[in-house]
Amino acid sequence: MWRKDVYLTEIQDDWNFEILSCDLFDTLIFRTMAKPDDVFVETAKEAQRRAKMSGFLDPVEFARLRAEADRQARQQLRTEVTIDEIYSQLPNFIGDRDEIKKIEFEIEKACVYLNPSVASLIEEVKRRGKRVVILSDMYFTEKHIRELLCIAGFDLSRVDRIFMSCDYRKTKYGEGRLFEHLLSVYSDVRPEQIVHLGDHPVSDVENARKYGIRSVHYGRHDLTPDICELESIQPQRVIGELVSLRRLCAHLNAHLPPDQRFWHAVGAAVIGPLYSLFAEWIIDVAKLEGYKAIYPIMRGGSLLERLLQRSLAMRGIEEIEVKPMYVSRRLLRFVIIPENVDEYFLRDFLQKRSWMRWKAVWDWFGVKEPFL
Repeated sequence: MWRKDVYLTEIQDDWNFEILSCDLFDTLIFRTMAKPDDVFVETAKEAQRRAKMSGFLDPVEFARLRAEADRQARQQLRTEVTIDEIYSQLPNFIGDRDEIKKIEFEIEKACVYLNPSVASLIEEVKRRGKRVVILSDMYFTEKHIRELLCIAGFDLSRVDRIFMSCDYRKTKYGEGRLFEHLLSVYSDVRPEQIVHLGDHPVSDVENARKYGIRSVHYGRHDLTPDICELESIQPQRVIGELVSLRRLCAHLNAHLPPDQRFWHAVGAAVIGPLYSLFAEWIIDVAKLEGYKAIYPIMRGGSLLERLLQRSLAMRGIEEIEVKPMYVSRRLLRFVIIPENVDEYFLRDFLQKRSWMRWKAVWDWFGVKEPFL
């Protein structure tokens, strides 16, 4: 899959390196959240459901408190911080801080998933006999990260070392001392023989280059404004669970000519998700109403048929069949015609069906010699 990723073509063109250093969040793993802070909102909701957090505290307000605690911990300690140090900055009135902290990590585990594109690149790197390390700025320790990666389905044997900023009190941002630490650990490798892959243009790209490390920017396809203009106006209506997946699908187009990549992005990020959710809705309705068969109208329903078949298989639903029906969609319009046709219906009918020739209209209503 990685060969189709437009952000990985630079690596494909030059394999002259010994170590691949890979960022974690928004590179190797994604969250099913529109924004990172949404994890804090979901943490508050779950903590309140378990009666571990004060009920009067709004989840969005807790997210602000959690972000502020992170800032205060860094300001106070003047170094990279751990999750424990962050939660020590939260006020006691919020509830059981230790339990809330555990719930936050549970939410993280529930919402992470592997980026199959970068994961397939790591497989190729290991196949070529090169080393792989994970280098990330995060308040979770290496132990936490190993658990997250296992939950996401990543094979930890493919990674030689994991460098988390909170474990070494050094970061990629700022002066980029975490890169300096990486070079000290692998002193037998020249900086130019290391490639760092990450999504942040400063922490992952500029700072890596300061130390002579070759960097590759793993950008995120911007779905706005050209492709999803309405979403930029009403972001609260966007399905957060699909944001990162849609971005990934949008830039799996390196194998296409440049003039086709925009349309690929439209299909992958807009039409594809919409059609997939439509198929899921059809199945939900069929289950609710007790239908045993779904009839996609062909030929336009060929894609819908495949989506329905795949969804039913993934959901383990065997009692519903998908049976393609080859029938004229124009013919099916007759079933909506009421028995007593009045003037208003005819006016509406003629206005909405401008594609019909007049002779077809007169033939339909049995008028042999219309007077115009």
